[in-house]
Amino acid sequence: MPKRLLNINVIIFIFRIGNLLMDKKLISWMGVAITNHDFTPRGYQLEKRYFSTFIKADDIAFYVFCPYTTLLKFVESKKAKFPKKLHWEGLHKIHFILHKFGVAPAEEVIAEIKDYERKPKLKEFRELAIKLVAAHKDSVKPNENVLEYVEVRSEALGVHEKIPLVIDNHPVIEYFVEMVLPPSYEDQLRLTLYALLLEEKFNIDIDYGFAEYPLMKVSHKIQIDSDLRKDAITKRAEMEKIIIEKKVDREVPVDIKKCNTCYYQDECPYWRRGKIQFFV
Repeated sequence: MPKRLLNINVIIFIFRIGNLLMDKKLISWMGVAITNHDFTPRGYQLEKRYFSTFIKADDIAFYVFCPYTTLLKFVESKKAKFPKKLHWEGLHKIHFILHKFGVAPAEEVIAEIKDYERKPKLKEFRELAIKLVAAHKDSVKPNENVLEYVEVRSEALGVHEKIPLVIDNHPVIEYFVEMVLPPSYEDQLRLTLYALLLEEKFNIDIDYGFAEYPLMKVSHKIQIDSDLRKDAITKRAEMEKIIIEKKVDREVPVDIKKCNTCYYQDECPYWRRGKIQFFV
């Protein structure tokens, strides 16, 4: 691939990484499955029902944060205002290459970045990519059992998800930030949904996943137990009730500071109308 294609700007660089990998015969492995109602997660019998819509793992995390997010997105068709995650797609690709193909191919990709001194965003990406490789240099080896963007559409769960990274059959959540936070309940639910989907797709048992901070070389191992499985399935059913009934039928105690961090704040009329009781 002509090197000049990598020198336009950081966005094009990230977009072109896939082509660069193809040129070097480093092919991503992806899978798609459309499943049915016969699937039963370990220990739980799902009702044989059809969901009105498919959700993503992030949607359940938002629901846990505030159930009004479900109403806003799926009933009122409002859009969240997400902060830009600069460089995350490119860093994910480097992270994937590290785990699947090893350090040398990742360093080759970084070496293709040219003219970064004149382009601050490209320079910043390069520095983060170098830090990412350095953090894993002594700990990763090529591993064929690494997948990215595994897509599963489950009718039994009413979930359609593209799981960004799977290592040795275990789902991984990536945070490309230069800090480390303890695993959140939302992380646990995301990984549980990922595990349920992978179990359904590959007919395997998955007992844990990871919330990983690759730039900091920190990986939290999260056990996916029966309580988390039950929580994920229960909360999916609660979301369906809101979508069908087009209302949230309970008080939602939240404080103003919490609302100010919500990605749906600009589109949410409920707290302004006093429908949510605030505890400050």
